[in-house]
Amino acid sequence: MDFSCLKGEWELEETKTEYVRELMNKRLLKSVDVDDDGDVGRSLTRFLRYHPINEFEPFFESIGLRVSDYASFLPRNLMFLNDDQLLLDNYYVLCNYGVPRNMIGKVYIEAMDVFRYGYGVLQLKLQCFKNLGLKQSLVVKIITSSPYLLRGDVSHDFIEFLEKLKIVGIEYDWLEEHISNEDSYNWKCMFELMCLLGEFGLDADKLGEVIRKHPDVLLECSGRVTVRFVGFLLKFGSTLSDDDPFVLKNWIPGVRADRPPEPNRVLKVRMMKTKFLLGLGFVENSDEIERALKVFRGKGMELQERFDCLVKTGLSREDVITMLKVSPQILNQSKDVIKTKIVFFVDHLGYPVSDLVTHPAIVSYTIQRVKLRLLTYKWLKDEGVVHPRLALSTLLSCSEEIFVRSYVNAHPRGPEFWERLKKKIYSD
Repeated sequence: MDFSCLKGEWELEETKTEYVRELMNKRLLKSVDVDDDGDVGRSLTRFLRYHPINEFEPFFESIGLRVSDYASFLPRNLMFLNDDQLLLDNYYVLCNYGVPRNMIGKVYIEAMDVFRYGYGVLQLKLQCFKNLGLKQSLVVKIITSSPYLLRGDVSHDFIEFLEKLKIVGIEYDWLEEHISNEDSYNWKCMFELMCLLGEFGLDADKLGEVIRKHPDVLLECSGRVTVRFVGFLLKFGSTLSDDDPFVLKNWIPGVRADRPPEPNRVLKVRMMKTKFLLGLGFVENSDEIERALKVFRGKGMELQERFDCLVKTGLSREDVITMLKVSPQILNQSKDVIKTKIVFFVDHLGYPVSDLVTHPAIVSYTIQRVKLRLLTYKWLKDEGVVHPRLALSTLLSCSEEIFVRSYVNAHPRGPEFWERLKKKIYSD
């Protein structure tokens, strides 16, 4: 096997040792006939000479991908990494720039076309970030948390976000300290949140002070938690003239805040929902019951009818309770919708109803999304181009762009099949 293509970031001898150990730990030795003298190394060398290993597999694993992640990406006509110089060149650019090797897999999954850039293109894109005044260490965090920024020109939304930070007096060092390359960020959402809070009466200095002291206001779920909290207050009858900007710093996890006044009708609905949940075994004042109360839509009687509908599909009462603790939003649908989704899932796709216990969020997705994704996956699986046991959550939770890039495009006729099926499903 030609290991020379792995020079650079990897040390050659270390790579050989790790690679052989991986082979031994898995299954290759089961296929190797060891010589009578017990020389495993020589036997393994002879075996590999006639049974070469696809070098792309250990490469993908080394950049943080699992077999289920990269199975559909393996080239059909290539065995050696040296045969894909664009992939290696762009990989080395990221490594030499300081991107942790185990994070490059995330870049590959979310921005695969980056690895098809011609020589010098990726360096220019990285330089564009430095031209914005960002330190290299911060650029690494930004592109690993948001790989899509490496595609095309630097995002206008991202530039607007940086400019807004300057306006409120927040330095880039603060951003580097508080963002994580293991998370993903929606820069447009965070920019819009800062604009929204400005409309509520926070001047630039006060907004900057709040964000510096309490980063979660801006960074937790890209500010969506704060936006939902504001929407929660407005839904319960508050107005903009009521939301005092000087108490915003109290709207973060872990800080005790006074409960906003609730109208009598709201209290009655809450009591009915609480009674329903207590009847299912939820613990009063627990995090689970509070989470469910925030998510549930509908009266207590309606929630009970939807619960009973789930039980009648073949799930046990205990199974449905388990599902609700993970994804309480599944009861925010009518009985007919719930029944239609489960009938399709079980009768038409052939999945056991018990799979819903492991992946309850499936019931929340639209019937069109479930049909399109799972029927496409079934066709690709029959064609032998995707891993036959991908998790349902993997197939349904990713964006359509990632699903098409990761799975549909694995088959030459995949895009055609996808568009034809999509048109049929959404026209029915």
